[in-house]
Amino acid sequence: MWKEGSKIIFQVRVVERNVIAVSNAAVELNIFSSPAQANSSKSSFESQKIFAALESAFASMSLSAKEEMTKKVNAVFSFEIKNSAGELENWFIDMKAVSVGSGTPPSADLKVAVSDSDFVLLASGKLKPQKAFATGKIKVKGNVMLATKLEPILMLATNGKAKM
Repeated sequence: MWKEGSKIIFQVRVVERNVIAVSNAAVELNIFSSPAQANSSKSSFESQKIFAALESAFASMSLSAKEEMTKKVNAVFSFEIKNSAGELENWFIDMKAVSVGSGTPPSADLKVAVSDSDFVLLASGKLKPQKAFATGKIKVKGNVMLATKLEPILMLATNGKAKM
């Protein structure tokens, strides 16, 4: 096994027969930073606090609670958030692995574009997703039905409990 750039190249050998089963296989590493480790350029985003709180809520969950959420949601949400200065930042919530990160995931089941202030209102429950969608405050691409599963996840950031 060896590393070349962001790839790890490896072989798999069957021990019992001393035969190479997989040769020259590679895994590409995609490094995402967590919201808690976000750099200072994101300090102008109020939503960064929501993602950090969500990360903290996930970290404190039991393994069984994480497994239950994965079974119910099993999706990756990508967010493109624009602040009042017009800067864009991307975050994601991966409910397949119950994690949160900064950046764009390789594949997302639902992509959401929203302003920073509207995202904070959505997470706090002061703005309903259906109303935000109907008024054009959020734009979604992908499996739109997954948006209904997003509200309880975001509520974890503000009250630590999800009603799924």
